[in-house]
Amino acid sequence: MDERLKERPHTCDYEALAYEHGTHFVLPESLLRIALPVGLKFILRFIFKAAKEYPDECEATRKDIDTRLSIALAEWIK
Repeated sequence: MDERLKERPHTCDYEALAYEHGTHFVLPESLLRIALPVGLKFILRFIFKAAKEYPDECEATRKDIDTRLSIALAEWIK
């Protein structure tokens, strides 16, 4: 993604992030908590191998993405 953005003209500001543990399908933690207020970790363990093997790290990844996305959106709408 980072290389593709570098090769093409655009006016967007972006930050490329890579996480060691996380699932290939990542949504912000707050959004998932709205959709699944109870049993989120339990359900994700059945869906994604990484969530089963590294549940705490996957949760930390979702929370970090949530925080970064919330800050970026708050700055964008100022």
